[in-house]
Amino acid sequence: MEEAENKNNPPFTIIIPCKNEEKYIGQLLQSLEEQQYVDIAKIPVLIADAGSTDNTLKIIQHHIDRAKLNITVINGGLPSVGRNNGARQATTNYLAFIDADIQLGEPDFLTKVLAAALEKNADLVATHIKCLDGNAVDNFFWACHSMALQVKTYSAGMFIFMKRNTFFELGGFDERIQIGEDYDLTSRVERNKFAIADTFIYTTNRRFQKMGYLNTLLAYIKVPFSKKHRMEGAKHFFDVRF
Repeated sequence: MEEAENKNNPPFTIIIPCKNEEKYIGQLLQSLEEQQYVDIAKIPVLIADAGSTDNTLKIIQHHIDRAKLNITVINGGLPSVGRNNGARQATTNYLAFIDADIQLGEPDFLTKVLAAALEKNADLVATHIKCLDGNAVDNFFWACHSMALQVKTYSAGMFIFMKRNTFFELGGFDERIQIGEDYDLTSRVERNKFAIADTFIYTTNRRFQKMGYLNTLLAYIKVPFSKKHRMEGAKHFFDVRF
């Protein structure tokens, strides 16, 4: 704990892959700025931009100018590429991967996640997920996700908190995978090195809206059971931003 609280040695780096996220990136950065985490301004925030052509970079620059976060824009690509690029540049003990359309659910979200990691010396910390303005199907899906965490080690790509050494020992995100690279990586963490933080993030339901609930649910459901599906499956279902 002493090392984690050392102001000169941030315990984690935040890595955000993005492309053309003008609708959401400001909300995420605002929710980070509002975190009641000690010295949030000293936590490295690496935004891996994949060549945004909208106002994403202008919004990021606005938050850089506010100087409430320690933001650096790096080269991105598909989400797995951007995450891996960020991980290679990070030097902290933990990596916090956050999707650009996420908002942190509570002002002490990061404090709770880090506490869960340190209490159990966890290699991986997952959290609960809620959908802003979600309907009954969205709420049911994410309730099932919370129940699945009780029996299966994994973390959804929209928020993954992982020990950096473990990340590289497992090979990082497999950039060849078309769907489920988050499951492929995090499900290989040992159960006794897995923790669930008692907090939550907000996500959007834009994938469901664009691709349809049935198609998207089927694509998700196949991920744990078929490596072939992960390698050759439904990338187009999730090609919303990239």
